[in-house]
Amino acid sequence: MTADLGMGANIAVESAVHLCNILHREFASNPTRRISTPDLAALFAEYQAGRHARAKEYVETSGKLTRMNSYQSRFNYFFAGYLHKYIVPSQKAGLIESLSVAPKLDYAPTRTIDESAEGWHWMETQEIKKGKKGGWFKYMVLTSVVGVTAAYMARAGVPALLMKLTV
Repeated sequence: MTADLGMGANIAVESAVHLCNILHREFASNPTRRISTPDLAALFAEYQAGRHARAKEYVETSGKLTRMNSYQSRFNYFFAGYLHKYIVPSQKAGLIESLSVAPKLDYAPTRTIDESAEGWHWMETQEIKKGKKGGWFKYMVLTSVVGVTAAYMARAGVPALLMKLTV
C-alpha cells in the first residue's frame, strides 16, 4: 500500500481488531483452551477471508491515487490538476462511509456521549439519499466523457477530432 491514501495504519488496526474478535470468540467460553494446529489454521483462514476484500480495495485505491498523483498520463495530469478539487466532497463521503462499516471490537463496551452530535447518524442520512443520483454519478459520467475525449485526441490528434465533429 502506498502512502498517498494514508490508510495503511488504519487497515492494520482494523485487521488487528478483526483478529481480536475471532480470538475472543474462541476463548470466551474456555479461557484455558488449547488450540490445535488445524484449528489455528482454520481461524487464520477465517481471518484472511474476512480481511482480504477490504484490504485489497484499499491497496488498489492507493495504487490508483499514486498513479494519478505521479501524472503517468495526460488524463491523470488533467484530473489531478483540474477535476480533483470538484470531487473531494464525494471522496470525503466515501471515506466516512468506509470507516463507518470498519470492524469494531465486539466485546468492548462503548459509551456514547451525545448521539445527536454530527456524524453519529451519518449512515442513516446516506440511506435516505441513496435513491437520488448524486455527485458520484455525475463524476463518473464527466470523467468518462473527458477521458474518452482526451484519449481520442491524444491518439488521433485534434484535427481528426474536429473533422469528426464537423461531418
